[in-house]
Amino acid sequence: MSAFFLRIATPEKMFYSGSAEYLSVDTTDGRVGFLRGAIPQIAVLSRGRIEITNGDVKTVLYNADGMLKVGSDGVDIIASACADNADALGMTDDEFAARDEREDHDLRMVKARIVTSIRKLRDKADGE
Repeated sequence: MSAFFLRIATPEKMFYSGSAEYLSVDTTDGRVGFLRGAIPQIAVLSRGRIEITNGDVKTVLYNADGMLKVGSDGVDIIASACADNADALGMTDDEFAARDEREDHDLRMVKARIVTSIRKLRDKADGE
């Protein structure tokens, strides 16, 4: 996989600066992932996890609210706070487990709707 440049800054310091092959973050619209060449965009981060993957190495960081910018020069994250562990930001594993369970349920529901729509389209095409 091809890498892109990632910077994570807080008001106190540059928290992370380096390459990433894959980035996954919690936004106000749900969990979003990025690869090199992602469409330029700006997103509002919600309190959650930042997962950075480089080859077989996965780094998990925890962030408070913030913003993310995807540009041609990489991804910039500006968070009000960032830490190596959830406890430092007053987060619990239960908070993430509940969120992951909701997202898994939502994903299963979307997949089911897609399959149903495809079947209806095929049935319609077969009937014509």
